[in-house]
Amino acid sequence: MLDKHQISKIADNLERISSALESLERISCALERIADNLEYMNSNKQPKFTGRNVPIAEISNAIGKDQQSIRQGLQDGIFTFGYAFKKENSSEYNYFCPDKKVWEELGYFDPNGKTQKRAYTKHKT
Repeated sequence: MLDKHQISKIADNLERISSALESLERISCALERIADNLEYMNSNKQPKFTGRNVPIAEISNAIGKDQQSIRQGLQDGIFTFGYAFKKENSSEYNYFCPDKKVWEELGYFDPNGKTQKRAYTKHKT
């Protein structure tokens, strides 16, 4: 018979295993995305860009970074796939991330603007 301490340790281990499996799933998705993107980029095909502003939430899902880090990177000029500009007489920023720049810098393009995870593969023509 297991005592409370042993049960607690087993529960902790199960939680760590679950967390590790989630991390592996994210890594697997990212590697799959990279492989798809490399294959597409090597085919020398270009998507049909529309000039749409790719939302920060969509970029966040595509690259696995939190939205605030992306916003800060755009504000600081670290990320070059978009622009951050302050509204006049305000402390708020607006962001513009054209689909072509996002494609060139991140290898991500989705003509339908999906924000779901796993909507990472490139549009093939």
